Amino acid sequence: MFHGKILWLTVYILFGVIFTYCKSNKKEVITSSEVEYEDQGTFKINDLQKKIWFEGDTVAYDDLMIAYLNKPPRDMLFWNLYMAHKYDYMCAYYDVFFTLQQIYNIVDDAPLDKMDKKTRIMALKYLKISAERGHPEGKRIFDKYCMDGVYVTKEGEIIDGDDWLD
Repeated sequence: MFHGKILWLTVYILFGVIFTYCKSNKKEVITSSEVEYEDQGTFKINDLQKKIWFEGDTVAYDDLMIAYLNKPPRDMLFWNLYMAHKYDYMCAYYDVFFTLQQIYNIVDDAPLDKMDKKTRIMALKYLKISAERGHPEGKRIFDKYCMDGVYVTKEGEIIDGDDWLD
């Protein structure tokens, strides 16, 4: 149990480092309800959510992902789905898959057997879309599932029947 917590903590830290690295000269310090920037003052989480809701602001979305690292993953799932569908944001498609993995305590490209069938199919559909749109991690994981013939045929079709359970 302790090792699992350390593993998730490591995943959260790596996720935060990736987002921080990709941003231009902003330093972030996360508090419980605010995101602070050295050069821009303080934004409340509500302000980030408004920017996402009304503008589809991808920087605000990424900031919210970081701010939510200390919250249950299900809290971010709405925003993942919203950005994927409303603004067709490529990274959000992968984030839906990633967040569903977190909810079910699944790491990286490990088997999705902890998920119920409908959730697994949903997760795989979002993973496939992210791979088709060029998300590097989405493509890597989806291609692995294809090569292994797990959940997905070698041709890239999601197996939604019971034939792969045998």
